[in-house]
Amino acid sequence: MKSSFVKRMLRSALSGRALLQVNTRSFQTCSFSFGQGLQGALGLGNTEDVYEPDAMSPLQLPATVSKLVAGHFHSLALTQEGELWGWGRNVEGQLGHAQEMVCCTPSRIAPDLLEHHLVEAAASAVCSLAVDKQGRVWAWGTSKRGQLGLGPDTTHTLAALPIPGLEGIAHVACGWGHAAAVTYDGELWTWGYPQHGRLGHSFATHPSQEAESEVMSRCVWAPRRVSALEGVSIKQVVCGADHTLAVTSDNQLLSFGDSSLQQLGRSAEELPGSLASTPEASSWLVNNADGSSLPICKVAAGLAHCLALTPDGLLYSWGWNAAGCLGLGEPGRHQHDVSRPTQVYGVPHNPNGVIAAGRAHSMLLSEDLLPDPVEEPPQVKGTSTQLFAWGSGAQGRLGSGTQIGCIQPELCDALEGQPMLHVACGYDHTLVLARAV
Repeated sequence: MKSSFVKRMLRSALSGRALLQVNTRSFQTCSFSFGQGLQGALGLGNTEDVYEPDAMSPLQLPATVSKLVAGHFHSLALTQEGELWGWGRNVEGQLGHAQEMVCCTPSRIAPDLLEHHLVEAAASAVCSLAVDKQGRVWAWGTSKRGQLGLGPDTTHTLAALPIPGLEGIAHVACGWGHAAAVTYDGELWTWGYPQHGRLGHSFATHPSQEAESEVMSRCVWAPRRVSALEGVSIKQVVCGADHTLAVTSDNQLLSFGDSSLQQLGRSAEELPGSLASTPEASSWLVNNADGSSLPICKVAAGLAHCLALTPDGLLYSWGWNAAGCLGLGEPGRHQHDVSRPTQVYGVPHNPNGVIAAGRAHSMLLSEDLLPDPVEEPPQVKGTSTQLFAWGSGAQGRLGSGTQIGCIQPELCDALEGQPMLHVACGYDHTLVLARAV
C-alpha cells in the first residue's frame, strides 16, 4: 500500500490551516474510511469503493471526533463536544432527516440533542441509538420489529425520541432486528425481534421452531431487563445479526441467539432448544472445548462471527468463517465454521486492543508490548500504532489496496506508526480514528 501517500494525507488533514476551521476542546483527530462506498458509508463525498485508508476532510467532519460507529451501511461519529454526525444510507431515516436517501458527506444528526451531550452511540441497518451524559437513550430511524424500543405505535421517526423506561445506561448495541443496553449497575436490557432467543427472554435456537408470524407476535416493543441475569453484573454487550454476547464483570462470556453458523461458541449439546422455557445464565456460558474456564474481557460480533480478547491479551475467534474472517490461517479450513473459541496467532498479546468485526472481515488495533519499546515517532498516550486486518478483501474493506483477502491477520501498513484510537466495521466498510501528534 502507498503508506507515504496516506501519511501525507494525515499531515494535510491535520494541518494548522485546516484546523483553523474547527473549534476543538482537548485534542484533534482524523477519521479514515475504506471499503464499500455504494451507500455513501465512507463519507468521502461519493459512492465509490476505496481500497486503502482515505482521510476524511476536517472541513466536513470535525477534528474533535472521539468515537466512530459503523452501522450496516451508515456511519456515525461522536465528538468531544457531545455532538453526533452521520453519513451513508438514509432510506429508513437512520440519519435523522429526510433530505437524501444516500448521504455521501457527514452532517450533524439530531441538532435538538445538542444540549444533552451525547457520549455513546450504536447503529443497525435501519436505525440509530445514542446515549446522553444522563444515561438516557434516544432512538430514530425505522423498525417493524421493535428495535427502536418506542412501542408498537412508533415504527418510524426522523426525530430522536427518548426510549421510555431506560435510565442509567452506559452502553448500547444493535443487531439486525434487536438491540441491547447495559446500565451503570451492570443490568442487561434487550428489545426488538426475539427469534432464536437473541433477547435472552426465552430459548429458540432453530428457525424451524416458529413461523415468522409467531415470532412477530412475540416482538419486544419496549426494553425489558433480562431476568435470567439477576445478580449477574454485565460490563459489555455486543450484537451480531441474530445473536448476542455479554461479558460479565468477572470476565465470563455469555452467548444467546442464533447458533446456525456456530456463532454462540458452544457445542450443539450445550444449546437448549425449548422455546417456552426460561433460560438460566449458566446455560449461556462460553468455555474452552475441554470445559475449562475461558476468561474474556472484551468481545466483538460481526454478521455471524465473533472475536474476543482475554485479560492476558490473547485473541480468540469463532463462528462463521467466510473468507477466513476468523483469522486462523489454516489452508483448507478457512471455509469451515468453528464452534469453539480458537486462538488467533500472529498478533500482539494486548488486552487493551480494539477489536471489530464486519460481515466477513475483522480488525484488531493493537500495539507490540515489548519490555523496552523503541518508539519512533513517540507514542501518544492511549493510542496504538498497529492495525491488523483479515477476511474478505472485497471492495477494499481490509485497506490493503486490493480486493485480495487473507486468512490470517496482516498489518495494514498504510496506517502503521500512526497513533490510532479506534476502529469500527460496518458490513462491508471500515472506519479508523487517528489522533494528531
